[in-house]
Amino acid sequence: MFSPGNKVRLKIDHSKIGIIISVLSQEPVASYLVYHDQNSSETYFEDQIETFEENKEVHLSSTEEFLSLYASHKMKLNPATSLFSLNAGKIKFIPFQFRPLARLLKAERPRILIADEVGVGKTIETGIIIKELEKRNSMTSAVIICPKDLTAKWRREMKTRFDEAFEILTSERLQYCLNELEMEGVWPYECSKCIIGLEMLRREENIERLYSIEDPALFDVLVLDEAHHVINPNGNSHSILEYFCDNSETAVFLSATPLQLGSGDLFSLLNLLLPEEFMDMNVFSAMAEPNSFINAAIRSVRNVSDTEWQVNAAENLKSVTSVNEWSERTFSGNHLLSYWTERLENDSPLDNEERIACLRDLESLHTFSHVINRTKRKDIGEFTVREPVTVMTTFTDKEREFYNTAREFRFETLQYRYDERTAKLIMSTIERQITSSLHAFVQMLDQFINRGIFSLEDYTDDIDSDSDFGDIEDTSFYDMAERLRQLAAELPESDTKTDRLLEIIDDTVHNTEAGKLLVFSFFRNTLRYLSEKISEAGYRVEVITGQTSMEDREDYRQRFRLNKSEENAIDVLLCSEVGCEGLDYEFCSRMVNFDIPWNPMKIE
Repeated sequence: MFSPGNKVRLKIDHSKIGIIISVLSQEPVASYLVYHDQNSSETYFEDQIETFEENKEVHLSSTEEFLSLYASHKMKLNPATSLFSLNAGKIKFIPFQFRPLARLLKAERPRILIADEVGVGKTIETGIIIKELEKRNSMTSAVIICPKDLTAKWRREMKTRFDEAFEILTSERLQYCLNELEMEGVWPYECSKCIIGLEMLRREENIERLYSIEDPALFDVLVLDEAHHVINPNGNSHSILEYFCDNSETAVFLSATPLQLGSGDLFSLLNLLLPEEFMDMNVFSAMAEPNSFINAAIRSVRNVSDTEWQVNAAENLKSVTSVNEWSERTFSGNHLLSYWTERLENDSPLDNEERIACLRDLESLHTFSHVINRTKRKDIGEFTVREPVTVMTTFTDKEREFYNTAREFRFETLQYRYDERTAKLIMSTIERQITSSLHAFVQMLDQFINRGIFSLEDYTDDIDSDSDFGDIEDTSFYDMAERLRQLAAELPESDTKTDRLLEIIDDTVHNTEAGKLLVFSFFRNTLRYLSEKISEAGYRVEVITGQTSMEDREDYRQRFRLNKSEENAIDVLLCSEVGCEGLDYEFCSRMVNFDIPWNPMKIE
C-alpha cells in the first residue's frame, strides 16, 4: 500500500507521524521503516499505519486560538529562532513563556537570568528551553541546582510536563558521581540529567573535591533556581556556582526576588553568567546608568493619559548617549535610538501600532535585555490575581495586660550587658513572638525560666538569624519572667487571634471550591500551638518546618493537593519559611500570613 516518501501516521496514536524511508518486506505482511525525527525511526507492519493527509483548513473557535496559532507560525519564520519543540511539552501554549528561549537562541553566548514575577511560569520556561536544546541535538546532559525543598517539585514538573527523567542526587549518589569523575574523567552517563540540592552541594568538602579533580564536570545545560541565594561573592554557594557556570555550555538562572538594577546583588549574578562582559562593578555601573533614561522613555510611551508623553520620551532618549563614556561609545550611531528620538520629536503623533513598535524597540535598547528576561503579571493581563484582605482582631482585657507586661519584659533587655547587636536580636525576637501568638510566647518563657537561655534555633527556621543569645545572669529578668508566667496562667484557653483564624478556616473549607488553606508563621511555637487548636476544631492539619523530614514534607504536600472529599486529604497546611519558596500551590483557595514577615519581600 505504501512507498518510500509517503507520509503516514500510527493508527493507535495520531500524533505519531512520519515519512516512510524504505519497504523492509512484503511477505507474509508488508513492513516499513518510518522516520519520525532525527532521534527516532521505527519499524511498523502495514496494518499499524495509515496515510496522513494534512488538513489545510483551520477552524478556530476563539480569538485566543487564532493568536496562539499566529504566534507559533511567526516563531517559525526566523531560521535563527525557529522552534522545534512547540508541541513537545504537556503545557498550554502561552506565547510570552517562549520569550526567554527566543533571547537565548539569539545570544552570542547562551546565558540568561529569568527574573519573572511570582506565578508567571519560570519552571515551564526552563522546560521549554531544555526541550528545544534537546531537539536541536545540543543537549544530552543537564544539571538543575535548587534548594533541597524544591528538588521533588523539579523532578515532578520535568517528568509530567516535559517527559524528562531527572534523578535527584542524594549525598551517596553525588559521591558516586565524583568518584566516577575522578577515575574516568567524565560525569557518569546514568546521572547525566540530575537535580542537586544547593545546601548539599555547597558543603566545604564537596567544593574542595570538585575543584581538586583534574577533569571538570561538563554539562550542556545548567539551571539554577532561586538564584538570589548565591549573590554573596564570598559564600560557598557563589563559589560552587562559579565552578558549574565555567563548565556548562548553557546557563539559566531563575529568581522572582526583585534585584535592584544598580546593586551589587545583580552584578554578582551577571558576573557569574557572563564574567567576560560584566568584569567588575565599575563596568556594570556604567552599563546600568543609561537604563534609567530608557526606562523613563518606556514609561512615557506606556502612559496614555499624559498629553506630553511624546515630548518626555524624546527628551529621555536624547540623554542616553551623554550619561557616561560607555553609553556614548555604545549608543552613538545606534539606528534604533536615532530613529525613535527623531520620530518622537516629530509633531505628528504616533498611532497605537507605532507606539507598540516603539516599545518593542526601546526594550531591546536596554543594556541588560540580552541577558535578563523580566515578565511582570501586569504585562500579561489577569494571569494571577491577588485579593489581599487585612483581618483585624482586638485583645481581651487579660490579653492586653499580658501583652503590655511582655513588652516591658522586652524593654528590660536594654539594661543588659550585651553588645548592641545581640540586644537588638533579643528584643526583636521577643517582640515578634508576642505579636505572633501570646500563647506560643509562653513556651518561649518556659524555656528561658528553665534554661536561662534564648536560642533562636528552637523558635524559627530563619537561616539568617543567629542561633544563640547566651546565658542571662540578671535576676531581675527572671523575676519579670515569673510574673509573666503567672499572668499567662490567667489567660483563657482560646485567644481572639486564633478564633478569627478558625472562622477563616471554616469559611474556606465549606465555602470555596478547593477548601484548602495555607498558613505561614515565622515561629515554630506558633505553628505547634495553631496545629493543636485547628485539630481540636475537627480539621485535618499538618505542619512543615525545617525539622520536618523531606519524605514527610513531600507526603504532606501531596495530601494537601488531594480533593477535600478524599479521606487522607489535608484541609490546612501550616508552614514556616521553608514551606514557601518556589513551590506551586495554585490549587489552594486562600493563604494567611498569621504574622507579617518583617521583610515585605517574604510576602511576595
